Amino acid sequence: MRKCIYILRRRLSFSIISEMERFIRGSFYGSVFGDACGAPFELRDEVPLRDVLKFFDKRLSGKDTSILHYTDDSEMALGICESLKRANGFSASDLAKTFSDAFFRAPFYRLYGGSIRSLFEKMGAMNFVNPSSIAAAQFNGSGSYGNGGGMRVTSAAIYGLKLRTDDFNKLICDVTAVTHTHPLALYGALLQAHALRRVITLSAKYGGSFEIDAGILISDLVKDLENADLSAYAFGRPSNFYKNAYQQFLDKISSVQKFINQDRRPSVVEVVSKLGNGEPAVEAIPTALYVFLQCLKPLTEIPYEVSF
Repeated sequence: MRKCIYILRRRLSFSIISEMERFIRGSFYGSVFGDACGAPFELRDEVPLRDVLKFFDKRLSGKDTSILHYTDDSEMALGICESLKRANGFSASDLAKTFSDAFFRAPFYRLYGGSIRSLFEKMGAMNFVNPSSIAAAQFNGSGSYGNGGGMRVTSAAIYGLKLRTDDFNKLICDVTAVTHTHPLALYGALLQAHALRRVITLSAKYGGSFEIDAGILISDLVKDLENADLSAYAFGRPSNFYKNAYQQFLDKISSVQKFINQDRRPSVVEVVSKLGNGEPAVEAIPTALYVFLQCLKPLTEIPYEVSF
């Protein structure tokens, strides 16, 4: 992640970096930390809290010092940094080739998805020209609706901190659509990117000790999705192709709002039932938003405290 930070330091002005650098570092380190610590649980159907606490107890006590490996999400986040630097901005062909090169030299523990090999092979056969159209042809023309765009979006979101909102949205969607063109995937990446952008900007403005108002943040994120124009990513689909996906995300965010506002904290079963915990972006990104907001307050069953 140091390489990503160096690249983005060159992109942003010194004044912005001097104010935001520790929050930017925290975003990158938090992403790779969560990725590497989550990888051992990734292929399990159920993950009881006791297993997670046992995992961290062993790590913090020094009983387990084995190497943790990051997955394809961090690999691709790094690839975004490298490509943005090399191309001095977004280049679909360069980013697709960067992703592909990393995949074909990756060790098994990167845990890439099963369909990605054929996708990169098809892109390579076309010399990585117009890769998004190849990605859009996946799954009978629907494109991938997985959470991968959101999982790797930190690099692009930070690179675009200074951009106008329309240009920021375009960057996020362009980067995502290289492999994920379904509107659910695009909205998932946008939700994650705007949440990151807003929290970093507020942190730099008010300092790391300020309290995030969950209600205001959620309201702002709804506006961010409402103002995003996905018409350029139709890839031959009807002009209203994204309407249903947009409504699905609004419904999930509404559930996040209700969970945050209620006096009794919902159970894990309730959260999973309403928000999901699957691979589709709509079952992962809103859940991640809820967990972030919930963890701003101490949780009695988790004996670790994090100061934001």
